[in-house]
Amino acid sequence: MLHKRRIVTVLLGLGLANGLCAAAREEKSIRDLEGFPNFEAPIVEHAKDGGYKLNFEKKGLTSLDGLGKVNIDPENVTSLNFGENEILNIPEGTFSAFGNLRYLYLGRNQLMHIPGALAVLSNLQVLNLSQNQIVAVETYPLEKLKRLESLFLYCNDIEYVDPTLVFSLASKGSCTYFRYITLSQNCINKEHEKELLQAFTAGREESSVKLCLQNQQERPRIQDRNRNTKSAKK
Repeated sequence: MLHKRRIVTVLLGLGLANGLCAAAREEKSIRDLEGFPNFEAPIVEHAKDGGYKLNFEKKGLTSLDGLGKVNIDPENVTSLNFGENEILNIPEGTFSAFGNLRYLYLGRNQLMHIPGALAVLSNLQVLNLSQNQIVAVETYPLEKLKRLESLFLYCNDIEYVDPTLVFSLASKGSCTYFRYITLSQNCINKEHEKELLQAFTAGREESSVKLCLQNQQERPRIQDRNRNTKSAKK
């Protein structure tokens, strides 16, 4: 009996030691993020779902080229925040290792289109692309996001949205996860807005999906306003 107790005690001790070592490695990985040029270490938090939330907000990023240098297992990352940077483009393959990502915030950047790199995020639930310079919303890559619940596209330069995408998202609500899309404060004209509402209504029927199209404005595009601001400063 004493011999068995010793074995149990040793096993428990080894388990605790392994746990401490794993935690130490994770902390070291987080510390190792520091020092990468043009890719400052993010704020790292534990998410409620057991994964990690990486916050790169206001880091002055113009690209995500350094994301591969982050020494945290991408499969354990469930939330990424790149808000309020200067990101212009996201290359294909950027998110290929982030198979469990559920929340992606890319608001307040300078994206002019919805990056095709998002197509691999099959578990993504919330996508925020608000306050960029996006002009058009096509079916791809959003059609690939099978578990998407909410899509935020307000305050862009959007003039055109593929009606088949709106119909598809609206109809998804009856059998899958999708619940909400906002396209408010863009540059969609009245005629196209009517077309989108018809597509949405036709697809919605038995679902509870919500579409927000309010406050479309006849105004200069965001990119034009930014250009004028820069010229004024000169």
